[in-house]
Amino acid sequence: MFNTKYISEEEAKNLLDKDEITGYLKIEDDKPKVIVTTSGINETILKYVTEEISQSSEIMKNVAEKRIESYIETTPPEEIGDFSSLYETIYKEVIEMQNEDVNIKDISSSNLSYTMIEFYTLIAMTCLYGGILGMVAINQNLANMSSKGKRVSVTPTSKGKVIFSSLLAGYITQLIGLAILFIYTVFVLKVDYGTNLPLIILLGMVGSLAGLSMGLVIATVIKSNENLKTGIVISVTMLRMFLIRNDGNYNEIYN
Repeated sequence: MFNTKYISEEEAKNLLDKDEITGYLKIEDDKPKVIVTTSGINETILKYVTEEISQSSEIMKNVAEKRIESYIETTPPEEIGDFSSLYETIYKEVIEMQNEDVNIKDISSSNLSYTMIEFYTLIAMTCLYGGILGMVAINQNLANMSSKGKRVSVTPTSKGKVIFSSLLAGYITQLIGLAILFIYTVFVLKVDYGTNLPLIILLGMVGSLAGLSMGLVIATVIKSNENLKTGIVISVTMLRMFLIRNDGNYNEIYN
């Protein structure tokens, strides 16, 4: 799996800075420490495999210690002698444990892959960018933001109905964009969402409403020009995308 080389830490740092290696390991207090500079697929695999080996070693060490303690506690002192047979028994148990299949139940079908994380992030981004539509819907009805807002402010029509109709139009527009995204990813890119596609679409619809609401709140609370409001909506959206993507890279499901 790995092309391993034993080199000095200084040389490893230079290679890592030049992106010629994925990362390197150094032993601190008899434990391996993974050194990487990014959070890509290869880096995640390196970290995961290292942690698995460390955990397996710790488990085997604990098994050996418990077997020895149990032997000492249950065996009369006069019968405790050569531990060679006990060590051989422990060794066989550890080897059997090591060769057993790991009991992992995959409840995520084929959806929880590194590639799918990118598409889920894309869907989330599409939903949250609906905040732009929510912001525009509010700005268009504010007298200090647009000429339409000035006309709306002097009309006898209920302001609540005007704003609601604007938000509804924005939500419908957002759903059309979301539908185009799903059609493109499913039929053109051939993305396999598995059996959860209806739930993903439902989640996308709810997410679109959340994005629209975010834009509504920002446009209402921030008393400034449209450019500043747009910048805030985009900044908040990109920050949340960063957190979603990096959280997805390190979330795994175990039984």
